[in-house]
Amino acid sequence: MANKRVFSEQEAAEIMQRAVRMQETSPRSDYTPGITEEELRKIALEAGIDATFIEKAIAGIDVVEKSKVGPFNLTEEFTRVVEGEMDPDDFDKILSLFGHTQRNGLKQVGRTLSGQASTGAHMVGLSVESRKGRTKINVKYMPVFAYLIGMHGPFIAGVIALAGLIENGQPWLGMGVAAGLFTVGAIAFKSLVNAGRRAAKKLTGKIVEVVEEETSLRENLSHAGKEEEREQERVQDNV
Repeated sequence: MANKRVFSEQEAAEIMQRAVRMQETSPRSDYTPGITEEELRKIALEAGIDATFIEKAIAGIDVVEKSKVGPFNLTEEFTRVVEGEMDPDDFDKILSLFGHTQRNGLKQVGRTLSGQASTGAHMVGLSVESRKGRTKINVKYMPVFAYLIGMHGPFIAGVIALAGLIENGQPWLGMGVAAGLFTVGAIAFKSLVNAGRRAAKKLTGKIVEVVEEETSLRENLSHAGKEEEREQERVQDNV
């Protein structure tokens, strides 16, 4: 009998994540974003996880912000899946959350809106994909402006000051001035990164609200239209 490979829980989770990422980027048209609670419970039970811990984990995910933090906490990526398929014709409602110049990097291709945009003084990568009855939202904060605004100036000034004071025979003073400028730049950079991550989180919430509002509105209109058709049919039957 051939040996069956056994994976640790961490390896299994990593394999599942890799498989999901591969499926998301594949050209398959039958991919549905997200997973329902029922599907999640079924997978966990089949893996031998006690139902009590499954319920506790599901309850905990509602109070913990769902995001992925990058190296050195410089980036943060927020992903949400909303039940309901937003009509691509309504993507302009999402674009309205940005200023005209802030959204120039966003492009719509079919049922996907993606690209780079800015919210205030912060740059984000955005992807909104609507298919199979669900809408997937991904917002990733990128510290480009944080570096340019907070760190770049003090760093250049520190290098210039260090070189000038060394040339004037004051290397220790130059190192002190440079260290001070680098410290100021690092503090400003970190502060802007934290503010940018909060801005990305807030933007994610706003997009979720727009998607939920538009999908709910279309659903209500569709329901009202069906009710009107049924009423007309009843009237015709009674004539």
